[in-house]
Amino acid sequence: SVSKTWANTNQYLKGETQSPDGIMVIGGKTGTTNAAGYCLVLYSQNKKGQDIISIVYKSDGRSNMYLLMNQILSTFAN
Repeated sequence: SVSKTWANTNQYLKGETQSPDGIMVIGGKTGTTNAAGYCLVLYSQNKKGQDIISIVYKSDGRSNMYLLMNQILSTFAN
């Protein structure tokens, strides 16, 4: 038997970054490569229960990636 431990790096899921009011983050995937920069694909819902899939790619840093994602999500909050 092989045991593996995975560490989550999604700051929304870890409680390190707050989503905009009215947005519930359900899941997502982070990724970083030299070619793609910092990337985040996110699945969330707004207050109306509408599903939202949002993507930030080629961000120049982790903090900017979450800042950009919050800007995107805030347009769907109401």
